[in-house]
Amino acid sequence: MSKIYFIIAMGTMGTIFMDVFNYFISSTGLISPINYNAIGSLINAWINLNFIFDTPTPMFEYSIGYLWGGVVHYAIGVIIAVPIILIGTTSLMKIFLYGLSTTLISMVIVYPSIGGGLFASNFDNTSFLVTTSILNHAFYASGLIVTEIIYRRMYVRT
Repeated sequence: MSKIYFIIAMGTMGTIFMDVFNYFISSTGLISPINYNAIGSLINAWINLNFIFDTPTPMFEYSIGYLWGGVVHYAIGVIIAVPIILIGTTSLMKIFLYGLSTTLISMVIVYPSIGGGLFASNFDNTSFLVTTSILNHAFYASGLIVTEIIYRRMYVRT
């Protein structure tokens, strides 16, 4: 299997895990659901060179935000899987820790961009948002690991 297909498979599987586990666990109220409209609207704002908002409200006005957010969500899932292949690690623990570390994207880039501050510190529900982000990225990391295990069973990694 070529590296490009493996990256696509790994990033897609990680994102599917994130979405499926988020869907079920968010239905219990323990974490918040993934907001594809917010993702799409934020990316649209960034494309239009609007990088900083005082509150999330102004960016939620993009008409196809939900569709765009879903596409971008999966594209980002694939893109952030690239370093695993470039580094060449096959350690399941390192893959999990890398996947979990992608939580920093939300904490250091996304939340500050929407007025939430670093680690969502400006929001009233900081611990809820941080917990949601950590769990979602743990789900993503689990999908990366499952892909690696499937790959090992199908092909001998050298």
